[in-house]
Amino acid sequence: MMNKLLRVCLTSAFFAALCLIPAEGIFSASAVETGKTPVKNTVKASVKTGEKVPVKTSVKTEEKSPEIITETHVDNIYDPGFHTNRGNMVTIGGGYLMPRGEMASYLKPAWSVKLTFQDNRKGGTPIGIGADLIYSYPHDKEVNGGLMIITAAPHISLTIPFFKVIDLQFKAGPGITVLTSILDSGKNVSGDMTLHAGGNVSRIFAGSFYIGLGADYYYIFERKNLKTVNSWFSMGYRW
Repeated sequence: MMNKLLRVCLTSAFFAALCLIPAEGIFSASAVETGKTPVKNTVKASVKTGEKVPVKTSVKTEEKSPEIITETHVDNIYDPGFHTNRGNMVTIGGGYLMPRGEMASYLKPAWSVKLTFQDNRKGGTPIGIGADLIYSYPHDKEVNGGLMIITAAPHISLTIPFFKVIDLQFKAGPGITVLTSILDSGKNVSGDMTLHAGGNVSRIFAGSFYIGLGADYYYIFERKNLKTVNSWFSMGYRW
């Protein structure tokens, strides 16, 4: 009798325990088995099992426009513009002075030296300004001594390119000449008004180096009206 009563109690307790089990746990287990896992449980399960859930990320990419490289080629060797007539320039030249008129009757030809300064920055025009300083000492044909000639001659110049190869330059202006007569009898110094005109052909190399050939005519207002013609070879630098 007691045994039957004990069996009945155990059976009742077993069924009561089954009734107390939560339904969520039962459904969760079945859902995992059937593959119909709710999202909430999937996240929990992935956290527990250590599995990584893929996350979609949007990456913004900036499109770079291609770089445009421009190259400027500058020909510093020779520019077919106003070649000589740009910038400042200083030249030195050696020449040969030939007396003319009455002066040629008593003076021999002589070597001469010329130093030239020129400013060619005149608004891109072919016009420039400058000054020549000339020294020469022709000897007398008959007596010991000669005539020392020093001329300061400012000028206005006009430069024209010729066939894009060389420059033609024409210049003219007033000046002053100091004449020193050196003879056995003594020295005589005078300052005289001078007019001069001339021209040259030239070329600029490597953008800065000048070379030229030219000739000038000088008329000195001395009582004997002295005249000279000078031919030149000059070299210089432009900046």
